[in-house]
Amino acid sequence: MEAIIFETLKQIRDKHGPKEFGKVAQKLLGMALCRLCFEVKERSVQDVDIEAVKNELKYWLEVKTTDKDEAPIGEKDVSGLKQCVLLHGGVTGYAILKVSLLSDWIIASSRNIESGAIRIGRFSTQKILPLENEVNNIFPSIVKEFGNQILSARKGEAQFVADRLLKEEKSKKQSLPLYD
Repeated sequence: MEAIIFETLKQIRDKHGPKEFGKVAQKLLGMALCRLCFEVKERSVQDVDIEAVKNELKYWLEVKTTDKDEAPIGEKDVSGLKQCVLLHGGVTGYAILKVSLLSDWIIASSRNIESGAIRIGRFSTQKILPLENEVNNIFPSIVKEFGNQILSARKGEAQFVADRLLKEEKSKKQSLPLYD
């Protein structure tokens, strides 16, 4: 992760708190997926956090942020992802962002991941490629473009600003002309 991206994310986390930051990071990830031409459904409260569809690809992702060497996986996360596969098919996984200078998004399969505090390295062994690489290539430009707007939001309002920006990003994608 570039130093400027790390600093921006750290400032957002410090100003708005870890819980709010997690929701903001989820929306920033949604914007990155939009830029990668996915149809994105992002859910802040219930169900799986992100559904991303492009052509025949369908991903269901639970998003986690941490500043530690592990990520908390709840029973609700595990059962929600299992239910998505049963009902809708596709690939289920976790998108983990450790806020650290040496870290990027880890997007990993949810197979064999149970609830509990899971070490980051465990996710690294189950990466979903090339999706992880594509997200990490575009994510810095998302943070550079939108980070200051989120950072300048009043305490407790960063999630609403990020949600508005995600909606704008999704509407840009829908308004693009289609070519055959």
